[in-house]
Amino acid sequence: MCGPAEGPVSGVSIVTAEVDHGAVVQKFACALVAGDFLAALALLDADLALRTSPESLEGQLSQMVDHGEGPPEYAHHVAALAEWPDRLEGDAGWAYSSIVGPGYSEAIAGVVTKEGRIRQLEWGKAAAQRRLGGGS
Repeated sequence: MCGPAEGPVSGVSIVTAEVDHGAVVQKFACALVAGDFLAALALLDADLALRTSPESLEGQLSQMVDHGEGPPEYAHHVAALAEWPDRLEGDAGWAYSSIVGPGYSEAIAGVVTKEGRIRQLEWGKAAAQRRLGGGS
């Protein structure tokens, strides 16, 4: 778990192919909570980073939590998968971290490559829970 004062931290999760994919997604979530959108961008793979900016990350986060009563307070690692139906050869795993603030609990999920970079993001609790087989 991390909050704005702590900044990105190591997470706990399944370690596959020498990449702790839960920790990568947790670091990304912690960077978002801390407002360090450059650090969050640095965790994306080259292709996703080319299509993303610090401003777009900030906008996605703001849109996701705009129903709450304030900025995110902390992120918490929730789940990690090493296998799923549309997994690619270069994927290390998928992980899901909650982002919590006053009046809400949202989530960010991502597919992490064997190089330790996020190649795909899922914004919002409902999107992330679908992969886990849960409802919204």
